[in-house]
Amino acid sequence: MGKKWFASLLTVLFVLSLALVGCSSNSSSGGSAGKAEQELTYATTSKVVGLSPILTNDSVSSTVIEQIYETLFVRDNKGEIVPHLAESYENPDENTWVIKLKKDIKFHDGTPFNAESVKYTFDKLKDPKTAAPRASLLARLF
Repeated sequence: MGKKWFASLLTVLFVLSLALVGCSSNSSSGGSAGKAEQELTYATTSKVVGLSPILTNDSVSSTVIEQIYETLFVRDNKGEIVPHLAESYENPDENTWVIKLKKDIKFHDGTPFNAESVKYTFDKLKDPKTAAPRASLLARLF
């Protein structure tokens, strides 16, 4: 299973971590509490299918989603997958991943980012009722 399998699994974790919406370690709202509406304009040559990392599987939506959501892992300038909302990770055996999450991270609504929110994302993705297009990427994990 070697390096190729490890790289594939890290890529899957990276893609799945896109589903962790709106996390941030500091408030960037700029005092927007109480404002009725905020607007974001994004120009593209193709139509965005949706903004859900769980329910979309197209590259145009993924490009937009990457601008909105923070992830457990990101690619560095060398293309290597490195922790982002994750502080560190271990892979003690081929069936086990231990991901240590950064502390004091909150979703945009103030809900704490924690292991339960990560688990919720994985559970939602693999739930057949969700019919997530990327669910097959987890078949080997569950």
